[in-house]
Amino acid sequence: MKRSFALFVVLFGLLMLGPAAAHAQDATPVAAIDREDGEITATFTDDEDSVLFKVNGNTAVTANETIQNAIVINGDIVVAGTIEDTLVTVQGDAVISGTVNGSVTVVRGTLTLEDTATVDDVLLIDSTLNRAEGATVTGDIEERGYDFSFGRGFAIFSLLWWVGMTIVVLVAAAFFAWLGRRQLFGSVQTLKFDFVKSLITAIVIWILLPLGAVLILFSLVGAPLSLTVLLVLLPILWLLGLIVIGTWLGNYLLKPTTTGRAIGAAVVGTLILSLVSLVPFVGVITALAAILGSGAVVYHAIKQAQADDGSSLLTLDQPAA
Repeated sequence: MKRSFALFVVLFGLLMLGPAAAHAQDATPVAAIDREDGEITATFTDDEDSVLFKVNGNTAVTANETIQNAIVINGDIVVAGTIEDTLVTVQGDAVISGTVNGSVTVVRGTLTLEDTATVDDVLLIDSTLNRAEGATVTGDIEERGYDFSFGRGFAIFSLLWWVGMTIVVLVAAAFFAWLGRRQLFGSVQTLKFDFVKSLITAIVIWILLPLGAVLILFSLVGAPLSLTVLLVLLPILWLLGLIVIGTWLGNYLLKPTTTGRAIGAAVVGTLILSLVSLVPFVGVITALAAILGSGAVVYHAIKQAQADDGSSLLTLDQPAA
């Protein structure tokens, strides 16, 4: 439970960056981005937290360095310093000689704990552990493997499906940022400053719409409407919500000062969400974040409609006497 909660806090915090920070201008996180030869290194920092995010490359936490969280995808990490909360590696190795006060999760890689290493919980998914005699593990060590009972064909199909869906989502994000930039970033601002109302809207939508669709599904007149809600409307809302969350994240990487940068922010942020969704047991966090984003889309549309109604009232001329 401790490991799952820590992982939830780190990844959800990375995606959402905290609604409270949006209200405090002096606490806005700072993002440092470095892109070279296909590698992406991002460091998110504020007064109390820091997250190191690395894609397609190796990184390290030096002996005198302390960070809160580290996420490495398709690369290795060497930890000689201190990670206060969580370390996650996907398709890479982790070598620890320092301290990880939270959990360590390794997906399809090797975890090496040297003599001076101190960690809490360890989760290995299709991975191996090399532990020296002096290494200290204060929590639990859990090992899990992928279930390939459906064969390699199912795994290939799943990969191709993910690639295809990712392409669709990225294209949709680019078009949304291009043709509906005002609505997209308006929804992002709504999520920041009306977080609770967006959350309530999402809960109402994703409870009442499926419930109502199921209730009228078996009636002759309501069946077409029910199928439209379940197979068209809800998936579109979920997709828009995912793009909103991705744009929120991409907004900290690329400031949307122009249309091109707005498109880049939406695409890069959505791509990061798609990569994070590959991590087992974490993809559900992405799905929940998309539901929250859909609530912001609908609530922003409602506010905009109310504003348009109030500003477009026509005064009819009185008939002449």
